[in-house]
Amino acid sequence: MAKLHLITYGCQMNEYDSERVAGLLKADDYELTDSEHDADLILLNTCAIREKAEDKVFSKLGELRALKRARPHVMVGVMGCMAQLHKNEILRRAPGVDLVFGSPAIARVGELVARARRERPVLEKHCTFCVVPVTRGWQRSHTPASVLDEIERLVADGCREVTLLGQTVEMYGRDLDPPTDLAALLRAVNDVEGIARIRFTTSNPFNFTSRLIAAIRDLPKVCEYVHLPLQSGSNRVLERMNRGYTRERYLDLIAELREAVPDVALSTDLIVGFPGETDADFEATLETVDRVGYDNVFVFRYSPRPGTPAATMPDQVPLAVKADRNSRVLAVTGRSATTRSARLAGQTVDVLVDGRAKKNGEELCGRTRCNRVVNFEAAAGVAIGDVVAIRITDVLPHSLRGTLAARVEEAVCLSR
Repeated sequence: MAKLHLITYGCQMNEYDSERVAGLLKADDYELTDSEHDADLILLNTCAIREKAEDKVFSKLGELRALKRARPHVMVGVMGCMAQLHKNEILRRAPGVDLVFGSPAIARVGELVARARRERPVLEKHCTFCVVPVTRGWQRSHTPASVLDEIERLVADGCREVTLLGQTVEMYGRDLDPPTDLAALLRAVNDVEGIARIRFTTSNPFNFTSRLIAAIRDLPKVCEYVHLPLQSGSNRVLERMNRGYTRERYLDLIAELREAVPDVALSTDLIVGFPGETDADFEATLETVDRVGYDNVFVFRYSPRPGTPAATMPDQVPLAVKADRNSRVLAVTGRSATTRSARLAGQTVDVLVDGRAKKNGEELCGRTRCNRVVNFEAAAGVAIGDVVAIRITDVLPHSLRGTLAARVEEAVCLSR
């Protein structure tokens, strides 16, 4: 059950109203808690008889802003006499308030709470370490028509591969009218003539759906490569990060992906040294990473970003500990990536040529469908934008080398 914390100011009538609210919300599966730190919903039942009582309310709302920074999912509402008289002022002075209603509306409290939760911004559940919602605001989706129009213009300019990009790309379309989703958009892009490959990034496991997995499996132009940030293998740290999933849910998702797309390549992001991360938490991350076996891992030492809840959390991890954990996790992930790459030795893979090799400008380079860089000798008739078959001869730490096996008609998406 969700937890409700009530703070009551004023007279016996307000005490009675608070009891009514507790009873009404109990029917919506809310149970009372004495601790605001455990609550999912905090309601302040207010009095307007004296100015001092109103000052107490605003002071308390200021305190609750810090709590909401640490636990962004918590809803805060103001009800009662002060809410009836000063709704606009409350919303102006306390922007963290989600719900304001007067005493006459108490009978509809369940409906009001549910509506307020529905109408919160689409990305209400953002991570406590992420500064993007602060700097760029809430995610907004472009319409499918505008996305397809841009892709068609890119094709006209010679583009052969597109990446659908969003801060949490799997949330695409939920804010549109009518709503849609990323799976539907992938199907539409798959039908665009001239596109050979489609990728998307970045995804949050919290919203990664079976429909999206089916699109990766069924659509020939969608590459078998998924970047799925884990961030931590500790459930305690994931909760502090407000990631919205558990280690167990993440592993189940990986299993579902690999069952549907056996050859899927996986990469991830990890944060070491998040506030409060213990040795046991870090060991859980190492174990999870070793269990998944990623093709590529991006590891970051936690750094506080202004305006994020995590920046003010207690138990910040010392820099030396972060550095040590960073080195240890890189050793584990490096072994996994090397093992995964070694499986390609001797295989013939499809490579989309995208330019000249960085170290040897006389060679060409491109990427496999699983997003590995391949360098190979240039050959007559092979140009940027072509899809070619390359036999892998050498597996290097950060790239592959190969020889041309065949030239495939450009702009044709190959089978797997």
